[in-house]
Amino acid sequence: MRRLWLIPGAIATGLMLEAALPPVGAGWLTFLILIPLFASALGQGFAFGFLGGLGSALLAGAASGQGLFLEPSMLQADSSWNYVSFFLFGLVIGLMGGLVGEVKELEFRHCFVLAAWGVLFEAMLLLILPAHIALPLYQNGAALGIASVGGIWLVSYLVYLVSLLLVRALVEKKTWKWGVAGMALSILVAWPGIKSSDEHEILVAAVQTEAVDIETLTNLSRPAEEQHAQFIVWPELSAFDIAYDGEISKLEELSQNDLHSAFVTTYRDATEPMPHNVASIFYQGERIGQYAKRKPFAGEVKEHAAGTEAVTVSATGKKVRLNICFDSCFPAVMRDQIKDDLPDIILLPTLDPPGPYGTIQALHAAYSPFRAAELGVPIVRADITAYSNIVDSNGAIVAEAGSGTEEVITAWVGAPRKTVYRWAGDWFLYASILFAIFS
Repeated sequence: MRRLWLIPGAIATGLMLEAALPPVGAGWLTFLILIPLFASALGQGFAFGFLGGLGSALLAGAASGQGLFLEPSMLQADSSWNYVSFFLFGLVIGLMGGLVGEVKELEFRHCFVLAAWGVLFEAMLLLILPAHIALPLYQNGAALGIASVGGIWLVSYLVYLVSLLLVRALVEKKTWKWGVAGMALSILVAWPGIKSSDEHEILVAAVQTEAVDIETLTNLSRPAEEQHAQFIVWPELSAFDIAYDGEISKLEELSQNDLHSAFVTTYRDATEPMPHNVASIFYQGERIGQYAKRKPFAGEVKEHAAGTEAVTVSATGKKVRLNICFDSCFPAVMRDQIKDDLPDIILLPTLDPPGPYGTIQALHAAYSPFRAAELGVPIVRADITAYSNIVDSNGAIVAEAGSGTEEVITAWVGAPRKTVYRWAGDWFLYASILFAIFS
């Protein structure tokens, strides 16, 4: 009969997962999400814990598709991507639920080892697309500060660890332990939001639009140009038709005669047998740099070959790193070459599949603050339909577009800064893998 408690436990975890993640963004729930699932799965066997965790995430996907806790937005969009995204969360949460199900008595040391397994499970999704339990904390000052040292992996570890310690205190019914854990938890979740830099180094802009014609893109860019934005980012593949098969003369002409701010977009090159999705900066009649997207996703792998190299170029007197879309979900891809060649800014054209209520776009946008905090580099991210954002070098979102809107956002960002993660990389991930396997 006790296994029946897994049903309400999974439901509670699913609803809190949907509420904690953006676009709802109740990040204060983060350290409570897993408690109902883990408490009800404890000692019930791997299969029950895994199915409970997977079911809770799919419930969260269904809730997000129906707009639970959300204002109406983009209601005609396809909700299938919601299930894909939450299914990835479900794999990690399910595997963690399964491991907790195999534990008959949750000892203190188990909490630390199981938390390391959670990080390992997240790392396994690098083969597809990573999903981090830390993601709801994308605007928590403490979390972003921790990420600058150990990456998002260290933040996820702490979420798993605190959740497991709270479950242990709950099942043992130790009131004083609840008090200690509650005090630690309140410090983490009540930490003030990250503040933007006081330095104003670069004025940048992001254009959010589904338009692919040069007239509309130019007109949308005009206000940012009039403000003397140094860089304007268009969405991914917005120049697909303008620069068909890599013919970039129209973009070069635009940058020479009409649009005087440097702008970046992506287009297909003419590589055989399969073209790349490449990003370039256009400025004063020239193409600057050519970066091939390294992480094509889903059906795109049949249309575009993956790039293999990082690209940092100089434009308008600044050192610029180019990345594209889902590259931002992979910490090592974003860090590649940053250690020895720190750029002033990262420009990130993006094309997310439109989802109802902007859920998919919001989830993807939440990676930018973590990447910026880890690397100490500002990021300008332009999407086609929702939540384009400009993020300062400490992870603060200084400008963000709405959901289902066509608009241009502009903001000043500060200078890049040094971080431990930029120097040491995914050290905590490797430490967690070793700890999980050999403990």
